[in-house]
Amino acid sequence: MFDYIIRQVRIVDGTGSPWTIGDVAVQEGIIAAMGKHIAVGAHEIIDGRGLTLTPGFIDIHTHSDFSLLLDGSAASRLLQGVTTEIGGNCGMSPAPVAPERVDMLKEYTAFFGHGINYHWQTYAEFLDALAAQRPAVNFGGLVGHGTLRIAAMGFDNRQPTAGELEKMQQLLDESMQAGAFGMSTGLIYAPGCYADTNELAKVAAAVAPYGGIYETHMRNEGEHLLESIEEAAEIGRRSGARVQIAHHKVVGRLNWGKGKQSQALIAQLRAQGLDIANDQYPYTASATTITTIFPDWAHVGGVDGLLARLSNPDQRTAIRTAVLESMEKRAERFEDILISEVKTAANKHFEGMTVAEAALSVGQEAIDFVIDLVLAERAGVSAVTFAMCEEDVQTILAHPLTMIGSDGASIAMSCSGTPHPRNFGTFARVLSKYVQVGLFSFEEGVRKMTAAPAGRLGLFNRGLIRPGMAADLVLLASDELRDNGTFNEPKQAPSGILKVWVNGQLAVTDGQLTGARAGQILRRQ
Repeated sequence: MFDYIIRQVRIVDGTGSPWTIGDVAVQEGIIAAMGKHIAVGAHEIIDGRGLTLTPGFIDIHTHSDFSLLLDGSAASRLLQGVTTEIGGNCGMSPAPVAPERVDMLKEYTAFFGHGINYHWQTYAEFLDALAAQRPAVNFGGLVGHGTLRIAAMGFDNRQPTAGELEKMQQLLDESMQAGAFGMSTGLIYAPGCYADTNELAKVAAAVAPYGGIYETHMRNEGEHLLESIEEAAEIGRRSGARVQIAHHKVVGRLNWGKGKQSQALIAQLRAQGLDIANDQYPYTASATTITTIFPDWAHVGGVDGLLARLSNPDQRTAIRTAVLESMEKRAERFEDILISEVKTAANKHFEGMTVAEAALSVGQEAIDFVIDLVLAERAGVSAVTFAMCEEDVQTILAHPLTMIGSDGASIAMSCSGTPHPRNFGTFARVLSKYVQVGLFSFEEGVRKMTAAPAGRLGLFNRGLIRPGMAADLVLLASDELRDNGTFNEPKQAPSGILKVWVNGQLAVTDGQLTGARAGQILRRQ
């Protein structure tokens, strides 16, 4: 007797193969049987006629290692069919922690998880703390190079000493032994931006013996996009680590159209023998802290260093000039930067406004408004920036090497601010909008978000509908599937996601969370 059987459902198994009609039986959290008609009975029979069953979606690029510590219900994930999340991307992870620099790490990562109590030091202790939260989704993570650098040497803009380099390698090795899947970098953020290729290759070498990934938010995604891909490849060659290009995109109007070259370069590098691939979110806007508009040198010393410089009249003028010159050179506009979240009640009315609109409302020049807002919020200002074009999004998305990663987080549907809609609709958007325009088949879209990331990460018991696999499953009405969130009203669940199971337990039914907390902490095998 099985726990339940989903009968006569259209099975899209994750391989990219054409769908088939059949039954899927689940027993004790595992897919126990498949067939045209399973004769054995079950405690529950679910009528799948006219519906589609897929593996649970695996979000290969998230920042939920922070948000799940605060809210393990994972509403924004489950309601779009995501059952597994990979965090620790873009150089930022909550561990390992050097106690003497914990305040630096807190401020460095505050825009992902303000209010987290860092009561751990090692990566193993962090995973235990997350497990204690009983997350509703499965979680696996990478170790942030920025986090390692803070632990070893803070926010200094220099090369590490031999001892500091050894410390980063040691902490990363310990984290890999604890189950991390690799190391990530965020080379537009301090302190990652202060590291050269040599440092990154030497630190990343610690993941190679474990088959780990070097995931990178590259140094440049605009005018130097191709050179940044080449740098990532060189780090892969020197370190022996597999390379994952994070949220592959082309930013800046002057660079639009480079997607063909950049994706072709990744394919060429792979053809030459480098184990490289990439992920992407299907939107023309990015989201991060607004402080990325400031020059690298302004961030030395972390948030305290940045705020001190912005408060000094002469250094404020220098930062102001550097930002304006950079934006003019790149044809960037404050009209394209949307304020998505601030921390204090006094400035909440700016959320959902562009920087240009907000500045006009208080009679300031845009750059001065940004500086004052960053000072008032102690750098806790998140922004959505419209910097990509649809042609590049589709070029990159269509390629077989491209997997789906939201670059979002597990957050409540009632969260504050106007976060990027990718948090709520990435996976439904791929399977509705981009299937409908003929970019690829529905089955191929599912492969990009199930078997492809599972294989990349070595999650060999997930990502497919096969007997013996974990019963992470999504039952959906494909003709009703669509993402509903917009940039003005992002906090909307997709349509068409009917049921979601995590490790065999029903987590979503009829668009509502059941409250099940069946997620598991996934450790590299």
